[in-house]
Amino acid sequence: MSEQPDQIARLLRNAGSRQQPGEFLVAAARKQAKEEWQLLIARKKRRRLQYFSLAASVVLGVVFWLSSGVTPEFDVELVQGNNVFVDDQALSERMLKLRPGTQMRAEAPVRIVALKNVDLRLAKNTQVEWLAADRLFVRSGSLYVDTHGEENFHVETHQASIRDIGTRYLVTVVGEKVQVAVREGKTEVSGGNRQVSLVGDGVQSQMVNLDQPAWKVVDEPASHSRWQWITQLSPDYENLIGQDLLMQLSRDAGKRLIFASPGVKAAVANLHRETGSFDGIRPELVLRAIVEGSDMELVETDSELIIGFADVGY
Repeated sequence: MSEQPDQIARLLRNAGSRQQPGEFLVAAARKQAKEEWQLLIARKKRRRLQYFSLAASVVLGVVFWLSSGVTPEFDVELVQGNNVFVDDQALSERMLKLRPGTQMRAEAPVRIVALKNVDLRLAKNTQVEWLAADRLFVRSGSLYVDTHGEENFHVETHQASIRDIGTRYLVTVVGEKVQVAVREGKTEVSGGNRQVSLVGDGVQSQMVNLDQPAWKVVDEPASHSRWQWITQLSPDYENLIGQDLLMQLSRDAGKRLIFASPGVKAAVANLHRETGSFDGIRPELVLRAIVEGSDMELVETDSELIIGFADVGY
């Protein structure tokens, strides 16, 4: 035990301070670290500059596209109705050349054909903005769309986007309330993190209120009163005869057409509408007037229009 202090003393004498690197090595290490740091900063700056350059190119391209006046035009046709304003200017022609951003206001019901085959009807006091030839934004009012089996006509609202899949549908905007109803075909409605599909077969339809916290799809008959305003502008009934005419009328009524017998179906071949306008008249009443003007009769139920011979009933 007595030797421990001497051993400790020897150890302390032999243990010098730890050798430190020379000033040259320290300076070299600091220089290398600084260069690597500057290289890293430069890389980040170049990357940000690339992002900014790409964004600037896109913005300048859009500005040039707009300022050059080369915005894509598209044609629509005003088929029925008057008192339509485009960018606050009253219409004076039927064939219209529009551009994205064009504002349209209907002070009375109007019927418009877009993309050569898409039937659009605007209710009184409806305001829309054309975003493209196949896309509309409904600001207020009611818009009826019949794509005649075509797909991908889009309607936008402040609540959601509506994409048709060969559909007849109705979009109504009143303040913050938005309602979508589908009579035939299928429509996809999406907004935020919500999405629903609506379907209809021409007799049964579906609707949804988009201002509700949860989008609940409601089943209802296709003859619901919400569709009646579209008959203020009837389709081209005068260009149809026979079964085609009766089928179109029943389709507009939201009911299924039934012929009581093959003989009745053959007998309607030459039926046609009389002269005069049927605008504003319910299609089932038009059909009744046509059918009962012959030797047949019409029986109407909640979902069907049945045609039979008058002397034998249906």
